[in-house]
Amino acid sequence: MGESCVVAIVQLPDGRWKVDTEPIKGNRFRKIFKTRGEAQRFETHVRHQCSENPRWVLKPKDRRRLSELVELWYELHGQTMSNGHRCVAILRLVTKDLGNPVASLLQPATVARVRVQQIAKGMTGKYANNRLGYLKAMYDSLHQLGAIDYENPIASMRALKLQEKPLSFLTKPQISELLVALDARTTSLHPGVVARICPGNGSQVGRGPGAYSRSAQRQQRRIRQHQVKACVLGADLRSTRRRYPPALEDPRPVHQLPGCVPQGAEFDFDQAAERAGQPRTEA
Repeated sequence: MGESCVVAIVQLPDGRWKVDTEPIKGNRFRKIFKTRGEAQRFETHVRHQCSENPRWVLKPKDRRRLSELVELWYELHGQTMSNGHRCVAILRLVTKDLGNPVASLLQPATVARVRVQQIAKGMTGKYANNRLGYLKAMYDSLHQLGAIDYENPIASMRALKLQEKPLSFLTKPQISELLVALDARTTSLHPGVVARICPGNGSQVGRGPGAYSRSAQRQQRRIRQHQVKACVLGADLRSTRRRYPPALEDPRPVHQLPGCVPQGAEFDFDQAAERAGQPRTEA
């Protein structure tokens, strides 16, 4: 199979350079580049590939939209994550905000511009960073799985630097007042017990015992032998580690629970803190 004499690199009227090469008869390649150097490298690359494999063809550009990659990511990887449903929901919102562009052509400047607009509308810097992190992780994961053959187009983007908010602390009298207010709450089960357990095992009030359960079928008894299950299922936490830290120095309040699990008490905590004059602030 002989080589063809069709080899041309010509400059177009708009200043770009067009490659028109046929290294093997019947196997013709045409492409336009911004510079002559890029055109020459492409022509050399094509000739080399065809000499190695006469059946070699140039892969077409990946024109899939960002929404297609989001669903593909969830199918291949996201659904195996404990918080995958939340991640894919956020990625769908990000896709909508970006206008669902061709995924391979997404530019960091476009993402940054949308981020500025969202923050101007009230989005927190922390949430904006989370969105960027999910988007970058999606590209990286798909590239590792071989679902895309190009590098992460927004890998160079950095998260926003956030100013840490100063922490505040309660005095002992304030703690006592808050616990009394919590014990008086009746809108959920045992908010006072939850508030006492959380400092002992490092939990947040909104992530106290029972707060992980998303339906009655998934509720499990989380207190046993004076200890609280901080993690029991992979579906409950991002980490699947099982930890059983001591619940309380005095386990009697836990033992006195009437055979049921304390429910999430974040709302009651906020309400009691406001009544006690100690409103909680988000970190």
